[in-house]
Formats: sequence, C-alpha cells, structure tokens
Amino acid sequence: MDDAACRLAEEEIAGHKEALAQAVGRLREAEAAWGGSPAALEVEALRTKTLEAERLFKEAQKSLSDSEARLEQLMEVSRQVAEVETKCAAVDARYAVVGRLAEVAMGQAGGEKVSFQRWVLGAHLDEVLVRASRRLFVMSKGRYRLERQRDTSDRRRAAGLDLAVFDGWSDRTRPAVTLSGGESFMAALALALGLAETVQEEAGGTRLETIFVDEGFGALDPDSLDLAMEALLELKDSGRLVGVISHVPELREVIDARLEVRGGPQGSHTRFMVP
Repeated sequence: MDDAACRLAEEEIAGHKEALAQAVGRLREAEAAWGGSPAALEVEALRTKTLEAERLFKEAQKSLSDSEARLEQLMEVSRQVAEVETKCAAVDARYAVVGRLAEVAMGQAGGEKVSFQRWVLGAHLDEVLVRASRRLFVMSKGRYRLERQRDTSDRRRAAGLDLAVFDGWSDRTRPAVTLSGGESFMAALALALGLAETVQEEAGGTRLETIFVDEGFGALDPDSLDLAMEALLELKDSGRLVGVISHVPELREVIDARLEVRGGPQGSHTRFMVP
C-alpha cells in the first residue's frame, strides 16, 4: 500500500473513532437522563410488586391445596360421626328399656336405694325375723321383737337389710345396735335359731343337725341366762347337737357332757366330762 492509501485509511479510522466517541457520549447522556426519570422509578416499583405478587400467589396456591386436603379429611370424619350417631341412636333405644331395668335392679331408680338382690334378701329376712322374734320375745320376757328397718337415715347407704327391735316396754322401735351386750347376744341367738328353722323349711325339710354358740353368755343376767339355755335345751331335746363355747361356770350345772380346757404350769390340757 502506498503512502496515499495509508493516509486515507488512517483518516477513516480517526473518523470512526471520533464517531464512536461521540456515540458513547450520547449513550451516557441518555442513560443518565433515563435513570433519573420518573418512568424508570415506576418500572422498578412495578418489578418489585410483581415479584411480591408472584410470592403471594404461590402461598395462596399452597394454602388452597392444604385446605382442600383438610376438607377431604373433615368430610370423612363427618361421615364416620354420622355412622356413630346412627349406632348410638340404636343403642339408646335399647338402653331405654334395658338400662331402666338395670337401674331398678341395682337400686338406682328410687330414693331408697334397694336393689333387686337386697329386695329378695329382705323378703327372706322377713321370714327369718318372724321365727327369730318368737324366740327373742320369750328370752326377753316379752319385751323385744325383731323387725326389718326399711329406711335409713344415711342416704349414702343402701337400705332394706338393717335390723331394728320393737321395745314393748317403751312401745317404740329403735335400731338393733342400741341393745346392750346381753340383749345383743339374745337377739343374735334368736336370729341364728330362726335362720336354722327357715333354712330347714326352704331346703325341703333338711335339718341342721348341729349348732355351735361361741361365748356371749357372760353378758347375761341369771334370768336371761336361764331363758337362753332353755331355748338351747329345747333344740337339744328335738334331736339336734348343740355345742356351747363359754367361760361361764354356771353352764356346768346345765351341760352334763362337755370338753373342759384347763391351763396349768405345763400348759393347757383337756378332758371330757360325760354323765
């Protein structure tokens, strides 16, 4: 390339550089003018809001999916509850009859708290008391008769089987626990004898051949002791075996066949005494 051509090329290159510099300058001026304009700020705010709206949209989609799953679970639970309610209605219908009978049988239907079992036992106890009262009336010299106390002062306790005595001297009925020691023994003895008679009658005539009486005689006065022994001797004369366990010396005069237990320095020993 000759010198003229080189100069021409250098001039063209210089012209391009100057045009480039001018273009870069105008670009920078345009960028500076655009960055500070309200339109640029508005676009940036819109971009931020768009990103926030996309985030909220995704959260709403997730919440919707969770709610739909929860709704399906609740619908299934509602169906199961409806089935249980149907079964409960059938059970309630049966309980209306069976439950009422159970409450009556357990003594929970009324204020007296007398169960069916206690009612039956009370009926049998009445039969025992009729026979026991006859004997207690004699042993107490016409003073006491046994009765069944049907009510109770303590509503927390079941009623129907408590015992009372009618006192002919005061013409009043009072709880059996108010009897003295000797009177309680006579009442217990009368009950035992009355029970024996009732069992014999209800067991098809099966006799209770043996009766044992343990202590209690020491609390009786001489007249009551004689009456109690007369009742036991009456049983003996009827063919029953009557055993008496007692420390009362007076009984030796009445009981001829006995087993005596005596203590000593070498220990206790026994001996049979027969007529």
